[in-house]
Amino acid sequence: MNLRLHLRDLPLRSQLMLVFAALSIATTVISTITLTTLSSVRLNTRLHDKSVRYAQQLQRELAPIIAYDDHLSARELFESLMEDREIDGLAVYAADGALVEGIGARPDTLPSLDSPVGPDADHTIAVAGIKSREGRTGRLYVSLTSRWINETQRRDVLIATAAAAGVALLAILLAARISRHRAGNQAHGRRRLHRRDARREGKGRDRRPVARFQRHGFGGATLGGGA
Repeated sequence: MNLRLHLRDLPLRSQLMLVFAALSIATTVISTITLTTLSSVRLNTRLHDKSVRYAQQLQRELAPIIAYDDHLSARELFESLMEDREIDGLAVYAADGALVEGIGARPDTLPSLDSPVGPDADHTIAVAGIKSREGRTGRLYVSLTSRWINETQRRDVLIATAAAAGVALLAILLAARISRHRAGNQAHGRRRLHRRDARREGKGRDRRPVARFQRHGFGGATLGGGA
């Protein structure tokens, strides 16, 4: 209540500046939150789909590696894929869960496809089974990082914050200009009223001597009769 009364006591110029600034900041914040949330959901969904595609691709390419226990080919394959900045870890495991070959962040063992290697806040993980033509089986592990998504979101927030500050500044400048224009119009109107009142007052003073002469009989006809 006291704040409302205090705001009412502010000059019109200050009130306009506060209203424009509040509206611009609120609009920018709401838009930023909405767009950031939608962008985060979309990017995480895309990251999950990408991990599944990598797992499906590696199922085919790792089948002969599992069949012949080819560590070197697995290493070369993983190194070529690690050029993708979203990949955080790759690994292939034997049927008993022992590590055959791996690179990056990955568990030392993978006893089953249901092992607790689920995604955390910064990773999307996919696991899949491998079966070669020779009948040997194994498992693969793919971990994609969402760090770059978080970095992108932080950058977007900073950009939005800068934009909000810029919009608020423009709003304040616009409010100041509008209030100055309004104040100028009001001052001009007051000057016009003052000049009009001054003219009326001057005309009233010019009429008073004539009225006095007429009341005392000094009109034009009376002077002529005395001659």
